[in-house]
Amino acid sequence: MNWDQRKVYVNGLVTRKTTSRKTSDGESRREGTFEYSLPATDGKKLQEVQNTARVRTLRTGTQHKLSAAGKFLNDIPKLPSHYARKDSSKLYLEPIFRSLSDLYSHYKEYCAENGEPIVCRFTFEKLFKDKNLSLYTLKKDMCDVCSGHAVGNINTSDYEQHIKRKDRAARKRK
Repeated sequence: MNWDQRKVYVNGLVTRKTTSRKTSDGESRREGTFEYSLPATDGKKLQEVQNTARVRTLRTGTQHKLSAAGKFLNDIPKLPSHYARKDSSKLYLEPIFRSLSDLYSHYKEYCAENGEPIVCRFTFEKLFKDKNLSLYTLKKDMCDVCSGHAVGNINTSDYEQHIKRKDRAARKRK
């Protein structure tokens, strides 16, 4: 088949219909809908092609993205529920992340390292809420050393020594 014959063949398989239902009274750029069909096996009539094949293909990709995001959220360490007794149905992430933006940034880095597709931030936050997760905010004030390390003013070795002394003092109190 040459190019002109191909065009005629494809034009015979595609029909344009006017929009059946207007959603607004104003003018719209959309004037019609294309319907696609393929020859049936008997060769006589045309069989309409559904968009469901395309939708299924897209859903498969979306499900893969969602499962990768869910795996990331499941792998993050969580605090036991006794840290928040009044709202024990929620799971709290360890206070590694300061905000959802910080968590989403780590998620994008995780996906880049593992070659996983990335879901948009809106979908990520919806999945986060659907899993009944929340960021744990410390209820106690932080000491000067801890807050200085969080900001970046105190080096890691001094901070680690501080944590060891703090843990040793907590063990002696028990």
